[in-house]
Amino acid sequence: MGYYVHGSAALEERRQQQRVIYKEQRKKVYRRSVVTPQEKLLWLSGIILCVLVAGAILFRYAQIYEINTRIQQMEHQIRKIELENSTLKLEVAKLQDNKRLLEIARELGYVPADTITEISIMSPMSDVSIAMSGQE
Repeated sequence: MGYYVHGSAALEERRQQQRVIYKEQRKKVYRRSVVTPQEKLLWLSGIILCVLVAGAILFRYAQIYEINTRIQQMEHQIRKIELENSTLKLEVAKLQDNKRLLEIARELGYVPADTITEISIMSPMSDVSIAMSGQE
């Protein structure tokens, strides 16, 4: 046995302590999953359903956005056409002015009628009435 020096020069025999050696044995422990396979499938189907619903909603929003864009374009075209119509109505009113028509008629050599003679012609198809001026 060996000697052990501790502190001063005194030698003391140290007894070997018997060591108890334990052999570690590892046992395989199978842990059951907290979530069963059926629950996993249920969760997966729920997530897939949510994704499909969200996709459908986004698709509908895209369609609504496209339709709103078309509506705005059409409203713009309608405003443009209404503006053009109003300018054309003003032009028609100017062109149909009686004073203007009388001036053009005088320039072309027409004279106003003094008296109007009405001639009625009866035909089997329809009644026709012709108005003629008294000048000849």
